Amino acid sequence: MVSAPRCLPGARGLLALLLLLPLPGARVVRCEQPKVDYGKQMTGYSPVYTYRASVLFECKHRYTLKGSNILHCNENSTWDPQLPVCERSSCDDPPYVRNTFQDHSNSNLFPAGTVVKYNCVGGYELIPGISSASVTCQKDFTWSEHQEFCQKISCPYPTINNGRVIHRKETYVYEDKIRIECNPGYALKGNYGLIKCERNGAWHPALPICEPGMYK
Repeated sequence: MVSAPRCLPGARGLLALLLLLPLPGARVVRCEQPKVDYGKQMTGYSPVYTYRASVLFECKHRYTLKGSNILHCNENSTWDPQLPVCERSSCDDPPYVRNTFQDHSNSNLFPAGTVVKYNCVGGYELIPGISSASVTCQKDFTWSEHQEFCQKISCPYPTINNGRVIHRKETYVYEDKIRIECNPGYALKGNYGLIKCERNGAWHPALPICEPGMYK
């Protein structure tokens, strides 16, 4: 009785390795690792890319893909079509400017030419001489230069007949507080406490009056 041939120890592994090797004269197809600046490979991850392997790309946020997003490794060991390019297509978020809030749509994309306007927050107003509080996304996708747009609203100088402001100064702006005292022989009629410059440019409570006599 003839016994079936048996593989020697390790022969199976050697046979499998030989099957993977290219035939004499055959050309191995290997494509380079695909890399796209500012792009993300979405599918087809592999340590080695052989003939007919495919990959899918997309661009990072605020970049636009130019070319094909699907590539195949061809018989020439090159990607077909050629690797795409991710081009900048939007400015970053508009710059922060103190004491303002931005007036723009909810979109977070800002193509070249986009104008973002700023409004002053409560208690602030445009600095004299500033005609437009805005920035523009330029062709190189940077924002135009900007500066401070807003300053605190001023309250009228508190003039008190027969009295004065304690620790007075030249100008008073939003959130400033004052206290009034009367000249000798006069007494306050009205508010005795602190008076505050409000966001609407008015004093609150109203300025008191100094009248002859004593008031409680």
